[in-house]
Amino acid sequence: MTELILKQGCCKLIIMPSNHPRYQLGYWAAKAEMNLLKGFGIGLMMAPDKYIVVPKYFPYALDNGAFVGFDSNKFKLMLKKASLNSHQPLFVVVPDVVGSHRETLRMWYTWKEEIIRHGFKPAFVVQDGCKPEDVPIDAFCCFVGGKKYSGWKDANMHKFKGVCKWLHIGRCNSIKRILRAKEIGADSVDGSGFFKTKRQQAQLREFFEGSNQMPIL
Repeated sequence: MTELILKQGCCKLIIMPSNHPRYQLGYWAAKAEMNLLKGFGIGLMMAPDKYIVVPKYFPYALDNGAFVGFDSNKFKLMLKKASLNSHQPLFVVVPDVVGSHRETLRMWYTWKEEIIRHGFKPAFVVQDGCKPEDVPIDAFCCFVGGKKYSGWKDANMHKFKGVCKWLHIGRCNSIKRILRAKEIGADSVDGSGFFKTKRQQAQLREFFEGSNQMPIL
């Protein structure tokens, strides 16, 4: 799936809900298949304790769970499970330390080889204050993370376009942020908010099916 997207440019932005309810997977998988060639799509961001096997036409990535508390054993188990699946993730988020570029860099050198050994592409998490030149040159994906309410991400995420082959923006829980990510040329976004309430679910559904569909084509 990664190679198809990179070579053909068939998807301009993949939206990856990160707390996806399993009972809705069939619906969103169908939306992904129908919309992939229209310039946008739906995928899935999976935490270490949320790994499931998804259809081959359904893009996904693997998170590390660091934002709520990194568990190395759960992370390793997720990598092992995913390595047995022929449908591989677009990228795997290397364990990071929220808010600290220095500690995130230390974690990068501790964990990146483990991820590569499983045959996966590593993503480096950009923290508040990080500059494009601070991103490791061997990162496949630049994941713009940072603290939750600092405002740094919105002000700086555009600077990281082109730093790596893939640009991902974390915690895009509103249509406004999704459109901003597309505007700067991001390849994917994730967010845990779209399935927390019926109103938020309806907002995402409207984005794909209703009047909000046209602006992102």
